[in-house]
Amino acid sequence: MVQLVDPINPYLTRWKLPQSPFDNSKVTLRRVLSHTAGLSVHGYGGSEQGTKLLSLEESLSGKTKRNRESVSVIIEPGTGGGYTLAQLLLEERTKESFAAYMKKNVFRPLGLHSSNYEWIDEMKANSATAYDTLRRPIKNRIFTGQATAGLQTTISDLSHFAELSITADPQQLNKVLRPETIRLMEEPSNDGQNGLGYRFFNFEGLQTIGHTGENEGWCASVFLHMPTKSGLVILCNGSSWKHDPGNPIYNSWAKTILKKN
Repeated sequence: MVQLVDPINPYLTRWKLPQSPFDNSKVTLRRVLSHTAGLSVHGYGGSEQGTKLLSLEESLSGKTKRNRESVSVIIEPGTGGGYTLAQLLLEERTKESFAAYMKKNVFRPLGLHSSNYEWIDEMKANSATAYDTLRRPIKNRIFTGQATAGLQTTISDLSHFAELSITADPQQLNKVLRPETIRLMEEPSNDGQNGLGYRFFNFEGLQTIGHTGENEGWCASVFLHMPTKSGLVILCNGSSWKHDPGNPIYNSWAKTILKKN
């Protein structure tokens, strides 16, 4: 069992954090999950559908076409990201692939039957068409770092997960997570801006939690307001936040909550 406060490097055998001017022992699981581990490589573009994926070790070592930047500690742990490292840690400890573990232990128990970290034929057949910044159709992206950017899902499944996240029903999200773990996810970590996966947003005094994401051909957002048990999920099949309706929709949603409260 890996504790949140444990340094993760001693648990890794397939790949190790390289030496740096900073203390690798400060790279704990809690800091990785809260985007505060001081790690390099912000963002992850993946590969075009139909190309051969790199291994996790190759990806972490900077062999990707996008920027050839390896993962290392580049600033004092307490800031930064690194979810591919969390994926490697899970695979090492469970001896299962990340996709298989998530399907068995998260998606199936929660009834998320249209969610997967593997780009299976059914997903290919049902996927929306992605568009670039010039609004031209493009191939979908595939990812070695599945924990970073590789979730294939539907608006129904993601909305269901959001609903489970704000309900107090112990028979729901508690099927896969202990109540204290859910509480830790939804509370600010040491930098005050991140929980374990969630980020914290402020709109005119309204505090919400969630996350946004953008990659070539896609934009996505999930927001939760825990006091009113309200949630907002947005998926867009376009590359540019400039044309993404997420911000005005979020603003409208937040204003509605403020008016009612």
